[in-house]
Amino acid sequence: MVDENTLGREPITIVEIDQSFCSLTYGSAPCTAAIGVTGSIKCYNTFSTCQDTTNFDSDILTLRFCTPCASFPALTEGAQYIPIVASVSTNPTELNIGAGNSNLSPLGRRASVTVTMKDIPYNDSLVDKYRTTRGFNPLDKSSFWVKFLQRNLYYQNRLLRVREGYVGQTVSSMRTRTYLIDKITGVNSDGRVTITAKDVLKLADDKRAQAPAASPGSLLADIDDIETTLTLSPTGIGSSDYPASGSIAIGSEVMTFTRVSDVMTVVRGQSNTVASSHATDDLVQLCLVYSAERVDDVIYDLLTTYGNIDASYITFTDWQTEADTWLVDAVVDTVITKPVGVNTLVSELCEQCAVYIWWDDVNQKIRFRATRPVSLDSIVDITSAANIIADSVSIDRAPDDRVSQVWTYYNQVDPTKSLDDISNFNLLRISANLDKEGVNQYNESRIRKIFSRWLSATGAAQTSTLGSRILTGFSDNPVYITCTLDAKDRTLDVADVVRFTHRSFVDDEGNEFPTLLQVISRHEVESGHKITYKLQLFGLIGNFSYIMPNGSVDFTSATDEEKRTGAYISDNAGLMSDGSEGYKIA
Repeated sequence: MVDENTLGREPITIVEIDQSFCSLTYGSAPCTAAIGVTGSIKCYNTFSTCQDTTNFDSDILTLRFCTPCASFPALTEGAQYIPIVASVSTNPTELNIGAGNSNLSPLGRRASVTVTMKDIPYNDSLVDKYRTTRGFNPLDKSSFWVKFLQRNLYYQNRLLRVREGYVGQTVSSMRTRTYLIDKITGVNSDGRVTITAKDVLKLADDKRAQAPAASPGSLLADIDDIETTLTLSPTGIGSSDYPASGSIAIGSEVMTFTRVSDVMTVVRGQSNTVASSHATDDLVQLCLVYSAERVDDVIYDLLTTYGNIDASYITFTDWQTEADTWLVDAVVDTVITKPVGVNTLVSELCEQCAVYIWWDDVNQKIRFRATRPVSLDSIVDITSAANIIADSVSIDRAPDDRVSQVWTYYNQVDPTKSLDDISNFNLLRISANLDKEGVNQYNESRIRKIFSRWLSATGAAQTSTLGSRILTGFSDNPVYITCTLDAKDRTLDVADVVRFTHRSFVDDEGNEFPTLLQVISRHEVESGHKITYKLQLFGLIGNFSYIMPNGSVDFTSATDEEKRTGAYISDNAGLMSDGSEGYKIA
C-alpha cells in the first residue's frame, strides 16, 4: 500500500464537509410541504429551504472535494469527489505549557485551517434529490458555491475534515484532521471561495460561551437589608430558569436560596458580602459555585455544560487517570457571581493548576495533561543524521518570558469585586529562585503575579506546586526550537517529548549533547512531504517519582521500572548509591 515511506509518492488532499440534509422526501409523510401551498418549488432538503421545519429530519450529507491529480486510484471507494481544492493552509495548535509564553493565552493557540476552492458549474447530482423533475439543466443555473451558500445558510459549526495522503492510498488510512466551519467567504472576483474552520475548542471562546449563563429574572419588588424572602419577575421565571436551591448575586451581595415557584427564601450576606437593600427590577443572577472540586472535573463541566462542546469529544476517563496520578492536590473552590467567558475561566485553571488542554485534530479528542515528567520509555530520538531536514533548525530564546519569582494571590475575599484587586485576597504565596537574580546570573528579578479566584486557604499546597513548576520551566530563558522533518516522522505529535541531537546543542567542550524537548506545535507545511515542529526545552528533567508505600523494595534490588515508579532517599550529596541523581517528588 502507498504511504509516507513510498518512493515517488504523489500527495493528494481531500476536504470533506458534513452538510445537514433532511432524510425525508418532499410532500411524503411526515413532510407536509406541497407546491403551491408551502412554496412554489420543491425544497433542497436543507433547513434554510425547508417548507415544513417542524418535521425536518436532519441527516448528514458528506460533500467530498480533492486537489486535482493525474489519477484517482485511491478514490474508488464508492464516493464521488469534486476536484476543485486549490489550496489548504493550516495554523496549528500551539501549546503554552506552564503558561510561560507571554504572547499566548494559557490555553495556547487554537488550530485553524483555511481551504480555498474553485467555483465551477455543477449539475447538482449530489445535493438535489429532485433535479430530474425541475425542468431545467442545473449546469445552466449559477455555480456550485453560489448555490451552496444560498441553500445552506446554517453551515457554521458543521464538521470539516482534511485528509492528507497519497494517490493509491485508501482514504480511510490517510491522516485526517477535523475542524468546525467558522465562515465561508466569496465567491470572489477570481471565482474562488475561502472556507475558514477552527478546532472544537472555539465553541468555548468568550464570545460564544459564558459561565454562569446570564440570568433573566429580576426582583418583583424592593427588599431591605433584612428581608429573607424575595419574588422573581416575570411570573414563571423561577421554575423555568432557576434551580430549587443554590446561590444568587444581586448587586454586590451574594445570597444562598431555596425556591418554590417564583419565591426564594434567602440567607443574606454570604461569601463575605454585606446584606444591603435592593430595588425593583434589580437583576437576580444565578451564581456558579464549585466547592472542593478537582481541576479535571471543573474544566470538563465548563466545556460541556457551558462551552457547548459535545462530551463525545472528551475521553473523561483518560483525564481522570491523569489527574489521579499528578493532580491530587489540584482542588478548587470559587463563587462566580456574573457571566465570565469559558475560555477565560479554563485559561485561569490551566495556569493555576499546572495543566494544559488541546484539540487532537487527528483523533478528534480534547486532550488533558498535567505539567509533569514523562516516562523515559516514551521519549523519541530525533537526530540531524536520521530525521532533521538540513538547515531547517532555528532557535529562539525568550528572555522576556523568564521568571524568578511567582506571586500567587489566593483565598479571594469578596467574589463580586475585581479579580486583580490585591486587597481582595487574604493570602499570598511567593515562590522564588533568588539565585537566578544574583550578580553572577541574570542580575535582575522577574516577577509573575497570579490572582486566583480558584484557590482558597485549603489550596496552599497547590500554590506551592504551581510556583515550583513555573520556576522549573522558566527560571532560565525559555528556549524554543523550530525544525522540519520528513513525512516518515509524521507520527511525532503535540505534547510528545523528544531527545534532540543536533549541532545547536552541545556540552561545554562543544560536543553534540542530546537535549530533551517537548513538541508544542506540529505543522504539515507541505502536505505529505514535510512537517515543521516547534519544540520547547523540557524543564522537568531528572528522577521524578511518587511517594512509596511501606514494604517497597530497596533501591539496590529494584528493577528499572520500580526505580521509575518509586521515590528513594538520596545521600547527603543528593546522589543514589549507584552515583545517579537523587529523586524529586513530582
